[in-house]
Amino acid sequence: MLSAAQLLLSSLSHIHGRLLLRSGARHHRCIASASRPLVQRVYDAASAGDLEETMRLMDALTADDVAMVPPAPPRPGQSPPVGYHHVYKDEALSMGIFVIPAGAGIPLHDHPGMTVLSKLLFGSMRVTSYDMPVDIPSAASPAFSLFGAAPQRQARMLPVGAPAHETVSAPCGTLRLEPQERNIHQRATW
Repeated sequence: MLSAAQLLLSSLSHIHGRLLLRSGARHHRCIASASRPLVQRVYDAASAGDLEETMRLMDALTADDVAMVPPAPPRPGQSPPVGYHHVYKDEALSMGIFVIPAGAGIPLHDHPGMTVLSKLLFGSMRVTSYDMPVDIPSAASPAFSLFGAAPQRQARMLPVGAPAHETVSAPCGTLRLEPQERNIHQRATW
């Protein structure tokens, strides 16, 4: 059984700013230089709205670049939860790392109006995705979520096409979900 970790970057639009890296109780600002860390260059490209450069840089990311090591296999009968490590977030850009233990996953969900880039850092993962339905009038709105807030959730049938199934193993290229294409998705390890 394998665990998996992925860096997830979702972006609504162009932003400005600097990534604040946290290390224990101390904070360090990354500075612009030729030797700045790869994760800082990923942030810089994403904040400039350059998705192609962001993907190129993410393709080169490794678990070492974000100081991640694969967790030890769980003990028999144990089922550790999915972990999340916050990297950066504002109103236009979010960066985080999910650690998905063997046998766990992230259930079916969407990212309304967002382009999502993700990079598998270690392990293997199954990704199942669907295109957003185009014939639901409110689906074109960036604020529209097929899953809604918890009190608003209700069972409904969605007119989606056949699912796309993909199994990825690190090292691999960056995965890209668009606002209308492959935006409804789930991820699981085994």
